[in-house]
Amino acid sequence: MAGSKSNEFSANVLDLMMGFSTAPLVGPSATGGMWIHLYNTTLNSTSDPATTGRVGTTAAADNYLPILLASSSDQWNAPTTADPAVTSNTSEIVFTASASTGWGTVKAVLITSSSGTGGLSYWWGDLSTQQTISSGNTVKFSTAALVITET
Repeated sequence: MAGSKSNEFSANVLDLMMGFSTAPLVGPSATGGMWIHLYNTTLNSTSDPATTGRVGTTAAADNYLPILLASSSDQWNAPTTADPAVTSNTSEIVFTASASTGWGTVKAVLITSSSGTGGLSYWWGDLSTQQTISSGNTVKFSTAALVITET
């Protein structure tokens, strides 16, 4: 997943670490996990990952729902100590609802603190291989296919 930490998340980490924030940074372990969202558009540092091209905007018609992954060693490999540090999913990630109508071409992933459009965006990235989702398809990420890089 080529991409980055969201600008908002980066700013929150710096605020916390440099003493500018009086509120603690609430991470995925405190909120029950991280939500994986699929996008029909590529994302970049100038796009607004909370609203741009989110497949979920047509969730009722398309049978699409983001999925929740726990923030735990059951779901994620321990981050490497290499430069850059990376982690990846420990098992297959499956979007349980299959497309009742096509979802279009999935081009990117956004990982957030919320199933909806609110909440904090953690990481985003374009998929190395875009996937067209037709009626009846199920979206899956193989073990270790969703890689988060921390630079």
